[in-house]
Amino acid sequence: MKAVIMKIVGVQRDAAGEEDSVELLTAGRCYVKNGMTYLLYQDSQISGLENSMVTIKIRPDRVIINRSGVIQHKQIFSVGERYEGPYITQYGRIEMAVLTKNLKIALTEELSGSLEIEYDLEINGQWQSANRLSVTIQEDKGHGHENRIADSH
Repeated sequence: MKAVIMKIVGVQRDAAGEEDSVELLTAGRCYVKNGMTYLLYQDSQISGLENSMVTIKIRPDRVIINRSGVIQHKQIFSVGERYEGPYITQYGRIEMAVLTKNLKIALTEELSGSLEIEYDLEINGQWQSANRLSVTIQEDKGHGHENRIADSH
């Protein structure tokens, strides 16, 4: 397992064309098993999900994001496919769906690189937003990065 630094940027555009973005810089771990690359990181206190573990499984044609802990949620991203699943919190359950428009994966054998996912998000059957999720991964050379989040509008 390799220590990595991950920069995660999420951009959301609503029906009015308003964009909102969030950026997280966090330490994580990365490894390859059975032909899949796994990225793991702990969500930050700043995002309000500090007791959640995130696992990103990357295959050449598909990305699966699992969140466990305070939030239970799974999303599967594969171009042209729609995936429905519950978003479960201590306050209740919301039905969410993603429709993947584009998926770009550029990882090296050294487990660095990036992935980008463009998708539409539905909540309880209603279109919510067009989204772009970018994850950049690089080896952690011992700089001791902590979770940092930036919110820009």
